[in-house]
Amino acid sequence: MHSEERRSDEEKQAPEIVVIGADDLATVKAALQMVRKVALSLDFTSPRIDWEEVIRLTDEYEGLQVVDVLERTPPQLLAIADSLIRLAGYRLVLPLLDKALEKEPRNAAAHSLKAIALFYLGQLEETVACLDKAVELDPKLEAYTYMLRREATRLKEKYVDDPEGLERHLACEIQHELARTYKAQGDQEKALACYDRSLAIDPNNSGAWSMKGGLLYDMGKTKEAERCFRKALEVPIDEENRLHWFNRGVAYLYTKHFAEAMSCFERALALDPNYSQAKQNWFASHQRWANGLPKKRGCLEGELERVQRQLRKEPDNVTLLVMQGTVLMLLQHWAGAAGAFKEASRIVDERPVKRFSIYNHVDPYVQWTQASQLTGQLQELQAFLASAVF
Repeated sequence: MHSEERRSDEEKQAPEIVVIGADDLATVKAALQMVRKVALSLDFTSPRIDWEEVIRLTDEYEGLQVVDVLERTPPQLLAIADSLIRLAGYRLVLPLLDKALEKEPRNAAAHSLKAIALFYLGQLEETVACLDKAVELDPKLEAYTYMLRREATRLKEKYVDDPEGLERHLACEIQHELARTYKAQGDQEKALACYDRSLAIDPNNSGAWSMKGGLLYDMGKTKEAERCFRKALEVPIDEENRLHWFNRGVAYLYTKHFAEAMSCFERALALDPNYSQAKQNWFASHQRWANGLPKKRGCLEGELERVQRQLRKEPDNVTLLVMQGTVLMLLQHWAGAAGAFKEASRIVDERPVKRFSIYNHVDPYVQWTQASQLTGQLQELQAFLASAVF
């Protein structure tokens, strides 16, 4: 490129107004009303920056360029990027991560963080490329990046002819991620506002209804929470989305439909066997279901007959097999229980989705049976669940 052409391109990119510091963002807003390109120069580590407002302005005005005035090392750049990602500052972090990668092209963590930002910006092919590069540089990252890669590929196929649908989907997911940040900070009202914004984008978002219900329940607003859970169970879900099954399971769990909750968490685990929170909720749902079983032998036998009738219709249903095995354990039919649990474990093991542990979520039940058989006494299940390694 000739020097005159280069100078012309640089002039096109150059901001028309530069604002230094973020003490008065009103100046930035006024400048954006006057000219197309504005640069805001900040010390990105300053505690005085209202990042939520800066991010909002960056998303609203394409001509706003936010620049870090200090030179930083790659670890410092990654730390800033990580904190901004938690606030949904995806556009802001890309230049930071590109700068880190200029200095350290083989920095796997930088590629991984960049993939997260690209994902929520809807750049799905680039997301997959960054994740592949991260795993190439550090194979241990595969366990942490696998589901994001899978989801990026799934969404690319699902929304290939519906870019607006993808934009709405990701807009909702961004609000859910923001809500998670605010909840971690203890700001329940801000988290609640995120769920409301998600529902304004998509009133049938089952995840938003379920998560809003859980938050309202934690805030002591049980009646409002119940309305949200009912809505979460009414609206359709994306059956290929693990989070949708998980959130539906949460709605069932809160409304004390424990068998249905187990089934939903099981569906989430069928899509992502590494989903630790789904495993824990599956265990919790099973425990609360088992605690509600009748104590009298005759009633237990009636429950076993009911489960077995369902199993004849759905012989590969892992949840039903575990329920059958549990009732058989309480009846001290060790061999029958072992058979049910082992069959459930076999089905889980044969699923095509990659698992990063040699154990699956049914294996503690197999161990529970073996220990009870060995001693001739029903052992406490909780001990096996607590020691489970995934």
